[in-house]
Amino acid sequence: MLASLFSKSARQVMTGLLLLLVLAPVAHGERLPIKIYATADGLPNNQVNKIVRDSHGFLWFCTADGISRFDGYGFTNYGTSEGLPHPYVNGLLETRAGEYWLATNGGLVRFIPKGIPRPDIAYDSKAAVDGQPMFSLVSPDDSDRLARAVTVLFQDHEGTIWCGTTKGLQRLERPTNGLALRSIDLGMPKEFPEQSYISDVLEDQQGSLWIAAPTGLFQLHGGWYAQSARGHRRILSQRWTTGKLGFPTL
Repeated sequence: MLASLFSKSARQVMTGLLLLLVLAPVAHGERLPIKIYATADGLPNNQVNKIVRDSHGFLWFCTADGISRFDGYGFTNYGTSEGLPHPYVNGLLETRAGEYWLATNGGLVRFIPKGIPRPDIAYDSKAAVDGQPMFSLVSPDDSDRLARAVTVLFQDHEGTIWCGTTKGLQRLERPTNGLALRSIDLGMPKEFPEQSYISDVLEDQQGSLWIAAPTGLFQLHGGWYAQSARGHRRILSQRWTTGKLGFPTL
């Protein structure tokens, strides 16, 4: 009786091992259908820094040589020949109002796909006399070259646009005479230029902004104070009241 049971178990084990040996090469050799797109297919550059899908279903590719829109059939490219101030695009933001903004190594750029292409650089602080340009540059209050290189864009719950740059954080403001970028002092170390590099910006459920940098994690909330992972704190403004920080439970 026991011998027959052991014999049956052994047969089951051997059958399972044989199935694994037969099916393993099939699973290992399975290849998913992959289509590779490059400049030969219409991309402006093979270096793609970010992919964004807009509210219309289009895919936008931020490349080292402009922005490209994919409609499911082909690419439509926009670059310096249409007025883009700098070819290197790090990101694209579509606001809830339907505006398009580009993070480039040359600054924050407002992008109007149906705007008028022009050979020179248009500045958004000046009124357009010949219609809306396709690209218009918003200059920061800091003239340093590093302050112009925008690495990431984010829109908070109030609609404010925040720009992470290679020299700290900036906020887009809309005065009556145009647009302006204001630098926000987070109290970041300034011994080396790379310490002010902003790699990401996110807002939590309490309305606090979290800013990722090589020198720590910075937080904007309540009375607009910045706090890094190292415990540094700096009061920026008393416009808001301090609120308790909370996280959802798992």
